[in-house]
Amino acid sequence: MGRKADVGSTPTRPNTKKIHVVLDFDGTVSVDDVGDLLFKTFGQFEPIHSELLEGKISVAEYYRQSVQLLNDTCTPEKLLEWAIDLMVTVPSSAVWPSTVMHQG
Repeated sequence: MGRKADVGSTPTRPNTKKIHVVLDFDGTVSVDDVGDLLFKTFGQFEPIHSELLEGKISVAEYYRQSVQLLNDTCTPEKLLEWAIDLMVTVPSSAVWPSTVMHQG
């Protein structure tokens, strides 16, 4: 089971809505594995991913190797543009697993 998310809160003004952000890089609550999408877009996904699935390397080693192989197009600006394109708006009434619940 995943670990509990560390969710921070920001001060709110009267008559404003709270925004909750859930960052999920391993497919725990997201439809797609964002880490895999990142490496497919800006790096080299295979053969490292297959080595992970076959148990030849650990998850930590998978991420170490994949980050080292990110290409020159992975600039902060391009990464932000890519992340914004992936964002999903979820109503605050959505049902989340207890591992990511936050009282706000």
